[in-house]
Amino acid sequence: MLGSPAMAIGVGVGLAGVDETDDRPKLAANLHLIWNENIFTDALYYGWDFGPVSQRNFIVATGTEYKISGSEYFCFRVGLTLIDQQTTLYKDKTSRSLPNPPKPEVESDVSAGVLMGAVLHMFPKGPLIADLTWDAHLYVPGVAAIFLTFGRVEVVSLVVGTRL
Repeated sequence: MLGSPAMAIGVGVGLAGVDETDDRPKLAANLHLIWNENIFTDALYYGWDFGPVSQRNFIVATGTEYKISGSEYFCFRVGLTLIDQQTTLYKDKTSRSLPNPPKPEVESDVSAGVLMGAVLHMFPKGPLIADLTWDAHLYVPGVAAIFLTFGRVEVVSLVVGTRL
């Protein structure tokens, strides 16, 4: 029941570093929700531009945290993850700056996968949330994409927030 002592809800925001195995770390915005102290949902948004290619990614992950050796501070995380990778390919680098640019090729590729990671809860009890997480999102690579969709995304994030 919502509002009972057994149902704790928390919300946090933060920044994340994302590595898609291309040696180009990206900065992401992170929204973090906690349900019942061990169930989490994370939403990440990031993107990049490189020459005629522009990409925007949205990741949603949900799962469960398990305490490591009964520790209040360290947990192992497992769950499911979904990525929507939106790629825009312009005909050439300068076409974006033209008054009437040609229509770019746009593709949205959605992949599902699993998440495994670890979290350090700096404040495991009380109203404050400060979590440092390191997650590996593993996806089935897409074959119909403009560029082969990556199979692994590493995310290191720092989230601060409050329990409601």
